[in-house]
Amino acid sequence: MAFKARELPDSDARVKTELLAASMTTAAAWFEVGASYVDQVAVRNGANSVTRRGAAATLGRLKLWGAGLAGIGGLVLAWWDFADASEHFKNSLDGPIGQSKKNSKLLAITYFVRAAATITLTLVELGTAVAIAKPLFDHLSRNARTKFVRMLASAAGSLAKSLGTQTARLVLARLVLGAFWAGLALTILIYLFEDDSLEKWCKHSSFRIGRSSNAYEKQEELIALHSALREVS
Repeated sequence: MAFKARELPDSDARVKTELLAASMTTAAAWFEVGASYVDQVAVRNGANSVTRRGAAATLGRLKLWGAGLAGIGGLVLAWWDFADASEHFKNSLDGPIGQSKKNSKLLAITYFVRAAATITLTLVELGTAVAIAKPLFDHLSRNARTKFVRMLASAAGSLAKSLGTQTARLVLARLVLGAFWAGLALTILIYLFEDDSLEKWCKHSSFRIGRSSNAYEKQEELIALHSALREVS
């Protein structure tokens, strides 16, 4: 997906960034798969064994990488949701009166809430990864070469200790479930009420009714029309 995004023209900025976000999310899933295998190794060994401590540190590293990549991908998708929310809000103010105007207002709220749910899910997953990575931070706070890294690791270890309590983990788990199901429900709602590619083209073409929507450039309008016709055909 990342190579496909690089092959696209610069005019397809949204498609490129969404493909890159999807590739980051896929990579994060592979890090999670690797973390699950490392977790099995940690469970099979004694609590004080060297293998257990090494596996725990590796598990934290993989969790942080996975949460970081998923977080970047989630923030990119949230950014485009905010952009869609802003566009639909403008359409609800300047668009044609009637059902279309009501749908634009509903979609503006839906996109905004889904972006907020995505950001919440991203932050919660990062907090969970930090909590799991406490053995890694403890190792770095003792064995890092520079004092600055040891200080950062010590601070991160304190944060991980706070996030690793039973109450904090319960709150994080409930936030993950809530944000996930909210995002899923909002996605279904967007699928039902959002315009298809050809309808979107009409709202940005030279023949658009509402003037609040950004119009296509002259050299892009026909290309966008051909792309929309391919998607709906």
